[in-house]
Amino acid sequence: EIDAFADVAPSLDRELNIGSAYGRCDPSAGAHVYTSGVPVDCSVTEPVIAMGVGTQVVCTGWSGTGSVIESGTNTSTRLTIAQDSALTWQWSMQYRLTVTAQAGGSVSVTGAWVHADEVVEVTATAESGFVFAGWVGDVEDGADSAAVHVTMDAAKMLTAQFAPRLAPTLSEWMGGHDLTNGVPESEGLIDHDEDGMSSGDEYLAGTDPNDPDSLFCIVEQGMQPGSNYITWLAGTNGSAAPCEVWCSSNLMDWQVLDDAVAKSPTGTNTWWHVIEGVVPSLSYQVRVRDGE
Repeated sequence: EIDAFADVAPSLDRELNIGSAYGRCDPSAGAHVYTSGVPVDCSVTEPVIAMGVGTQVVCTGWSGTGSVIESGTNTSTRLTIAQDSALTWQWSMQYRLTVTAQAGGSVSVTGAWVHADEVVEVTATAESGFVFAGWVGDVEDGADSAAVHVTMDAAKMLTAQFAPRLAPTLSEWMGGHDLTNGVPESEGLIDHDEDGMSSGDEYLAGTDPNDPDSLFCIVEQGMQPGSNYITWLAGTNGSAAPCEVWCSSNLMDWQVLDDAVAKSPTGTNTWWHVIEGVVPSLSYQVRVRDGE
């Protein structure tokens, strides 16, 4: 009777299972066998995949078991396989948020890819001389609010609308300055701050009827080669009536140079008078066009 014996070496093969719901990866999705101790490079070769207009999926990293680090946020990793292991690539759906602003303002977000179901706050800001006039597009609630929250459960587009700021009426303006003891027309005849201008005139000029230092006046004039300039105080606090610039060479005969100078929202206005040849000595007046 003869007994036969043989030494059987333990297997050095290890299995690596790759999982991926989207895209191309290396190694490809499925089971792969490697010799124990061998380094293996793993990567996603197509980490962003378009799924339609305004929709894409993005690889956000991996999860792993065995010789694979438990998790990571890159689209590539290296492992040294020593046991049966698994690596699963993780993916996230994203939607495109597109936000535009009409003339007269700006928005806090103009465009971004956002993970599905995230909530994004978007704020509209009006420029000087304009007011926010509402949102159009994919707005769920609060379309009249300058700040809205957008839930990204699909691709979305919003547009912020702006409109020119309307000048208050004399009655509204008088009420806003606590000058409501009488009818607006009567109150408008009174010089409440004793600065030499009736409150009605201050409404036209856009100055403060309660502040004697808030004056409708020229504060600077000067010359540069080929031109004169004047600077005066008048704002958009009151009426929308434009200013007129007049000039005279003898303080008797006056002619209008510009009859539609819009008042600056800052309250400080500068106007240039370009003159060819020798610049004569001129005097200037600024008036507010009444009845506007």
